Amino acid sequence: MWEKRVTVLEQEIDAARQLISGLLGDNAALAETVEGLQGALDSRILIEQAKGVVMGRLDVTAEFAFEILRTAARDDREKIGVVAATIVASRRTPAEIAKSLREEPMRLEEERLN
Repeated sequence: MWEKRVTVLEQEIDAARQLISGLLGDNAALAETVEGLQGALDSRILIEQAKGVVMGRLDVTAEFAFEILRTAARDDREKIGVVAATIVASRRTPAEIAKSLREEPMRLEEERLN
């Protein structure tokens, strides 16, 4: 009789272990997803800040400011978030942005707000 109870308890313990293991695995996957989403949000916030800086420095629309960021990132084979961080951190317009603008001076004049 005790052996039967011990066997049942061992089975219940094994089931509980599997459940806990599954929950921990789900928790790790969820934490990884949250981390990825937080990184994307942080990058997006930085890109929006950089757009604002470019808009203020060059007096251009938000769309053109984003195009400038994207072009600079593509030309330098960098992620747009890296270019955005450089712009936000510096009081000067980074070289990759200045180069992009020198290549299209007429476009810059067309896109200016005033």
